Amino acid sequence: MPTPEMVVVTGGARGIGRSLVRAYLEAGARVSALDAAESALQDLAKENPSEKLITLVCDVSDAASVEAAATRVVAFMGKPDLWINNAGISVLGAFEDVTAADFDRVWRVNFQGVVNGTRAALTRMKEPERGVVCNVASINGLVPAPFMSAYTASKHAVVGFTRALQLELSQKQSPLRVVLVCPGFVKTDIMKGHEGFEFPKWLDFAVGDVDRTAREIVEGLASGSDEIIPTWNGKAMKAASRLAPAWLARSSRMLTARNWKEFLGLKPVSRP
Repeated sequence: MPTPEMVVVTGGARGIGRSLVRAYLEAGARVSALDAAESALQDLAKENPSEKLITLVCDVSDAASVEAAATRVVAFMGKPDLWINNAGISVLGAFEDVTAADFDRVWRVNFQGVVNGTRAALTRMKEPERGVVCNVASINGLVPAPFMSAYTASKHAVVGFTRALQLELSQKQSPLRVVLVCPGFVKTDIMKGHEGFEFPKWLDFAVGDVDRTAREIVEGLASGSDEIIPTWNGKAMKAASRLAPAWLARSSRMLTARNWKEFLGLKPVSRP
């Protein structure tokens, strides 16, 4: 797609979303950043003083909140021609130790938030029909991750939802498009340690840079791709899931084992 004139980014105050906001501002687009974190939005606005940027507090898990934000976006900035559903959260831990409330919160933000954003975007990309919805899932939407059952389930749902909608729009011969993005490991808040879990320091070399990841997404959208896998580790994991799924499943122990016996499978992985 050509450089969009108006872009909406959910989860736009932090991580990949923040970098996407900056990238599209630099490209000359009008940008609306939606996020639940008001203080982070204020920081974003201070760092990027521009008449082409508006920031709105929005809880993507709440359909009414998304609708209200979308209405304000159109009133202030016009119709979006690119809407990026990027907001996401995670909770780490063994499934039986993750509370029902935490599991539900991850599901509602990561999956229902994408559904809410997609509905709001497609509704406003009409008369005439024109625009692209970009749904940011994760490589864990293609490859499962242990001790991240809520995150993995929600991202698999985003992948399935997006691919189903792609087929639907294609069969309707709609000019509207939906693009799937599945980044690998990227240095964002989701990667931070929690409840005894921490990404192994010795694997830091494999973690993607947030600004480079955003650039890959921007370039993929510009090229007209229907599916974008940013980061080399994401591309490698997707290839391994297709060519050597058993090896990939075993290699997940690199992320969870705390000693060589757990890594080799001589002892069960013990996690809180």
